[in-house]
Amino acid sequence: MGMRVCYCEDEIAQARLLKSQIEAWGIGHNIKINMDIFESAEEFLFKAQPLDFDLIFLDISMKNMNGMELAKRIRENDKKAVIVFITSDPSYVFEGYEVGAFRYLIKPIEGGKLEEILESVCAKADEKKEECIIVKIGGESHRIEIGSIAYLESQGHYINIVKSDGETLSLKSSFSDILKRINANGQYCVVAHRSYAVNVSQITSIGRNECKLSNGEIIPVSRSAYKELNDAFIKYNLEGM
Repeated sequence: MGMRVCYCEDEIAQARLLKSQIEAWGIGHNIKINMDIFESAEEFLFKAQPLDFDLIFLDISMKNMNGMELAKRIRENDKKAVIVFITSDPSYVFEGYEVGAFRYLIKPIEGGKLEEILESVCAKADEKKEECIIVKIGGESHRIEIGSIAYLESQGHYINIVKSDGETLSLKSSFSDILKRINANGQYCVVAHRSYAVNVSQITSIGRNECKLSNGEIIPVSRSAYKELNDAFIKYNLEGM
């Protein structure tokens, strides 16, 4: 098993220290680490392709373009990149909702927190590969990876399963039955409205009346569903901080 990581940091000593920590973790877990270091946001934009990396570390306080601005640029073309901010200022945490930050690390970096992030990213990668449901549509069986689902939409006796790549599959099922199957091994999709349930991993921001998904779509949020959905969103994004 291998893992591609990069770190954008203008303090080269800090970057090399983190690289050595991550490589040591990889040796201990029998995971090959390939890690690149970029000394500025501009260098990252010129040389890197976010989809090439399983995990992207961004220092927030860089000269010229900072890490938060870089994350917004990354999100313009890549909605799924796993971004971890490194900062000495915790006040940036809530601004990170805008770019779907996976986690934050506060300087000086605690080894235990770093290991939690690395293990979590590996676990989520495994879940995306393994967690799936089989549905029958028009007499054919279809395998759907749960991680690829953006949201569910109820239309009469049918459920539309809308994937993050835009593909939509319609099947005859009750809303409760399909949710039960998807959430058999964890809380992946949460009701947002009487006609919608969203995959928590796909939410980039949430308000009292609507939530925005990584594919750019806006899903309505009802008053009765807001608390459970918001709690699930916060737990998914901040657990382990």
